[in-house]
Amino acid sequence: MTFDDLLTPEDWTKLVEVSPGVVVERDVLDIVDWVRNYAPGLDVLYLEGLAKVGQPPFKIVERCFDGKVRVVLDCWTLDESVKARIYAADTQRIDIEAAIQKNNDKIRADDKKAHGDRMAEAADIGKHLITNPKTSYTLTNTKGELVKIDDHLGVVKRDGKDAT
Repeated sequence: MTFDDLLTPEDWTKLVEVSPGVVVERDVLDIVDWVRNYAPGLDVLYLEGLAKVGQPPFKIVERCFDGKVRVVLDCWTLDESVKARIYAADTQRIDIEAAIQKNNDKIRADDKKAHGDRMAEAADIGKHLITNPKTSYTLTNTKGELVKIDDHLGVVKRDGKDAT
Protein backbone atom coordinates (compact mmCIF):
# COMPACT_ATOMS: atom_id res chain seq x y z
CA MET A 1 0.00 0.00 0.00
CA THR A 2 1.36 3.45 -0.91
CA PHE A 3 0.48 7.03 0.01
CA ASP A 4 -1.41 7.30 -3.27
CA ASP A 5 -3.75 4.54 -2.11
CA LEU A 6 -4.46 6.33 1.20
CA LEU A 7 -4.86 9.92 0.04
CA THR A 8 -7.18 11.61 -2.40
CA PRO A 9 -5.88 14.25 -4.84
CA GLU A 10 -7.34 16.97 -2.59
CA ASP A 11 -5.38 15.57 0.37
CA TRP A 12 -2.14 15.75 -1.61
CA THR A 13 -2.62 19.50 -2.12
CA LYS A 14 -2.51 19.93 1.67
CA LEU A 15 0.83 18.09 1.96
CA VAL A 16 4.42 19.12 1.32
CA GLU A 17 7.31 16.70 0.82
CA VAL A 18 10.18 18.26 2.81
CA SER A 19 12.65 15.48 1.99
CA PRO A 20 12.41 12.08 0.30
CA GLY A 21 9.86 10.04 2.21
CA VAL A 22 9.00 12.85 4.67
CA VAL A 23 5.60 14.44 4.06
CA VAL A 24 4.21 17.26 6.22
CA GLU A 25 0.84 19.02 6.20
CA ARG A 26 0.97 22.55 4.77
CA ASP A 27 -0.66 23.95 7.97
CA VAL A 28 2.04 22.42 10.17
CA LEU A 29 4.78 23.76 7.92
CA ASP A 30 3.20 27.22 8.07
CA ILE A 31 3.27 27.10 11.90
CA VAL A 32 6.95 26.06 11.84
CA ASP A 33 7.74 28.96 9.48
CA TRP A 34 5.82 31.39 11.70
CA VAL A 35 7.71 30.22 14.82
CA ARG A 36 11.09 30.56 13.08
CA ASN A 37 10.23 34.04 11.76
CA TYR A 38 8.61 35.29 14.99
CA ALA A 39 11.83 35.65 16.95
CA PRO A 40 15.47 34.93 16.23
CA GLY A 41 16.58 31.73 17.87
CA LEU A 42 13.14 30.07 18.06
CA ASP A 43 12.78 26.71 16.38
CA VAL A 44 10.52 23.66 16.36
CA LEU A 45 11.78 20.18 17.15
CA TYR A 46 9.86 16.98 16.47
CA LEU A 47 10.99 14.27 18.87
CA GLU A 48 8.61 11.41 18.17
CA GLY A 49 11.22 8.69 18.65
CA LEU A 50 13.11 10.55 21.39
CA ALA A 51 10.21 11.78 23.52
CA LYS A 52 9.38 9.73 26.59
CA VAL A 53 6.02 7.98 26.75
CA GLY A 54 3.30 10.48 27.59
CA GLN A 55 5.38 13.51 26.62
CA PRO A 56 4.45 15.78 23.71
CA PRO A 57 6.51 15.15 20.58
CA PHE A 58 6.81 18.82 19.54
CA LYS A 59 9.11 21.19 21.41
CA ILE A 60 9.40 24.89 20.73
CA VAL A 61 12.99 25.74 21.67
CA GLU A 62 15.15 28.82 21.87
CA ARG A 63 18.78 28.69 20.85
CA CYS A 64 20.40 31.01 23.39
CA PHE A 65 23.56 33.11 23.13
CA ASP A 66 25.35 30.87 25.63
CA GLY A 67 25.05 27.97 23.17
CA LYS A 68 22.35 26.12 25.10
CA VAL A 69 18.98 25.11 23.71
CA ARG A 70 16.12 25.79 26.12
CA VAL A 71 12.57 24.48 25.79
CA VAL A 72 10.03 27.30 25.58
CA LEU A 73 6.96 25.07 25.44
CA ASP A 74 5.84 21.53 24.62
CA CYS A 75 2.86 20.72 22.43
CA TRP A 76 1.06 17.71 21.06
CA THR A 77 0.04 19.36 17.79
CA LEU A 78 1.23 22.33 15.79
CA ASP A 79 -1.82 24.50 15.26
CA GLU A 80 -2.93 28.09 15.83
CA SER A 81 -2.90 27.58 19.61
CA VAL A 82 0.92 27.38 19.45
CA LYS A 83 1.03 30.90 18.01
CA ALA A 84 -1.25 32.17 20.77
CA ARG A 85 0.85 30.52 23.50
CA ILE A 86 4.11 31.94 22.12
CA TYR A 87 2.59 35.39 21.71
CA ALA A 88 1.20 35.36 25.26
CA ALA A 89 4.55 34.24 26.70
CA ASP A 90 6.58 36.89 24.85
CA THR A 91 8.11 39.06 27.57
CA GLN A 92 9.42 41.51 24.97
CA ARG A 93 5.85 42.27 23.89
CA ILE A 94 4.21 42.22 27.33
CA ASP A 95 5.44 44.26 30.30
CA ILE A 96 5.00 41.61 32.98
CA GLU A 97 5.62 44.00 35.88
CA ALA A 98 2.93 46.37 34.59
CA ALA A 99 0.49 43.48 34.14
CA ILE A 100 1.14 42.23 37.69
CA GLN A 101 0.83 45.78 39.08
CA LYS A 102 -2.46 46.30 37.22
CA ASN A 103 -3.82 43.02 38.59
CA ASN A 104 -2.70 43.89 42.15
CA ASP A 105 -4.27 47.36 41.88
CA LYS A 106 -7.56 45.78 40.79
CA ILE A 107 -7.48 43.37 43.74
CA ARG A 108 -6.75 46.24 46.17
CA ALA A 109 -9.60 48.32 44.69
CA ASP A 110 -12.01 45.38 44.96
CA ASP A 111 -10.97 44.79 48.59
CA LYS A 112 -11.38 48.48 49.41
CA LYS A 113 -14.83 48.53 47.79
CA ALA A 114 -15.91 45.38 49.67
CA HIS A 115 -14.68 46.89 52.96
CA GLY A 116 -16.57 50.12 52.19
CA ASP A 117 -19.72 48.14 51.45
CA ARG A 118 -19.43 46.22 54.76
CA MET A 119 -18.86 49.47 56.70
CA ALA A 120 -21.86 51.16 55.02
CA GLU A 121 -24.05 48.17 55.84
CA ALA A 122 -22.86 48.18 59.48
CA ALA A 123 -23.51 51.94 59.71
CA ASP A 124 -27.01 51.46 58.31
CA ILE A 125 -27.74 48.68 60.82
CA GLY A 126 -26.39 50.83 63.68
CA LYS A 127 -28.54 53.80 62.61
CA HIS A 128 -31.67 51.64 62.57
CA LEU A 129 -30.84 50.12 65.96
CA ILE A 130 -30.42 53.53 67.56
CA THR A 131 -33.63 54.99 66.14
CA ASN A 132 -35.73 51.90 66.89
CA PRO A 133 -37.77 52.20 70.14
CA LYS A 134 -37.58 48.46 70.94
CA THR A 135 -35.16 47.14 73.57
CA SER A 136 -34.14 43.97 71.70
CA TYR A 137 -33.42 43.47 68.01
CA THR A 138 -32.83 40.50 65.73
CA LEU A 139 -30.81 41.03 62.56
CA THR A 140 -28.51 39.29 60.11
CA ASN A 141 -24.94 40.53 60.44
CA THR A 142 -22.44 40.94 57.59
CA LYS A 143 -21.23 37.34 58.09
CA GLY A 144 -24.74 36.02 57.50
CA GLU A 145 -25.33 35.09 61.17
CA LEU A 146 -28.69 35.74 62.80
CA VAL A 147 -27.90 37.92 65.85
CA LYS A 148 -30.18 38.99 68.72
CA ILE A 149 -29.12 42.19 70.52
CA ASP A 150 -30.53 43.49 73.83
CA ASP A 151 -30.08 47.16 74.88
CA HIS A 152 -28.86 46.22 78.37
CA LEU A 153 -27.04 42.91 77.70
CA GLY A 154 -25.55 43.41 74.21
CA VAL A 155 -25.43 40.35 71.94
CA VAL A 156 -27.69 37.70 73.46
CA LYS A 157 -27.86 35.04 70.73
CA ARG A 158 -25.88 34.28 67.60
CA ASP A 159 -27.39 31.76 65.13
CA GLY A 160 -29.86 30.61 67.78
CA LYS A 161 -27.16 29.84 70.38
CA ASP A 162 -26.54 31.80 73.56
CA ALA A 163 -23.64 34.21 73.08
CA THR A 164 -22.02 33.82 76.50
